[in-house]
Amino acid sequence: MSDVNHAWTLARKPPEGWPTEGDFAWNEFPIAEPAPNQALARTIYLSLDPYQWGRRRNGVEAPGDVCHGRTVSQIVKSRHSGYAEGDYVFNTNGWQE
Repeated sequence: MSDVNHAWTLARKPPEGWPTEGDFAWNEFPIAEPAPNQALARTIYLSLDPYQWGRRRNGVEAPGDVCHGRTVSQIVKSRHSGYAEGDYVFNTNGWQE
């Protein structure tokens, strides 16, 4: 696994209407090691649902935030007793690796 996380973030406050490419930004962030009682998960499947655009327009997400989305993820590093490397979890990682 890379030491860089790729994520789609909200680039600006969305206008009314359909989303456009300019509403989003592709970013890279460093991946931190999990702290005690944390686990690091890699996104396998991402749910893209129409309600998410409404969340953005209503101010639930601000410019710069990772776009909201529920995921199926796999634990790649764990310092949590309830999760082992290789476990699959249902998560809210957002639009990121």
